[in-house]
Amino acid sequence: VRTHAPDWLPRVLAPIIGLALFVALWAILAKAGGRLPDPASTWHSAVEVFGNPFYRKGPNDQGIGWNVLTSLGRVGVGFGMAALVGIPLGFMLGRFRFLSDMAAPIISILKPVSPLAWLPIGLMVFKAANPAAIYVIFVCSLWPMIVNTAVGVRHIPQDYLNVARVLNLSEWTVFRKILFPAVLPYMITGVRLSIGVAWLVI
Repeated sequence: VRTHAPDWLPRVLAPIIGLALFVALWAILAKAGGRLPDPASTWHSAVEVFGNPFYRKGPNDQGIGWNVLTSLGRVGVGFGMAALVGIPLGFMLGRFRFLSDMAAPIISILKPVSPLAWLPIGLMVFKAANPAAIYVIFVCSLWPMIVNTAVGVRHIPQDYLNVARVLNLSEWTVFRKILFPAVLPYMITGVRLSIGVAWLVI
């Protein structure tokens, strides 16, 4: 009786083989010459760096753990500010056509700007690296939440809004009962994209 390999075996072996080939190619290139460190020396250096991640020997000599915490703090503050501004603004732009037409040229101009272009402006305004980094994260994370939330509001079926108008519902009730539940998937997509952008520009 012929036995077949389990279905999960190729899925497990493929990444292992790929990683082994990558390390082997790395070792060959390092041995061939040049300034590329070999895998063994890289591993030993990584053990030293991650072995004591929270040492502190001054403001410019700290463990990688402190640097990671600082980066997480910057992302949290910048992304949180972008969410507080971007999501309500997206609802307003999607709900009111006149506001959307007013903001469209501004968003079209500022959205494609590279994060590298925002950093000098932040340094010039805030005169320090930490608030400048938070500013760049805030600006770059803002656009996906604004655009996705506004698109979600515009895709709400007009029948829903007509019923709300017939029932004479207040704007807050329309938001709570109609807009927010319908826009939530679009809003989550915008938040997910903004988190990715925040990590890219940090």
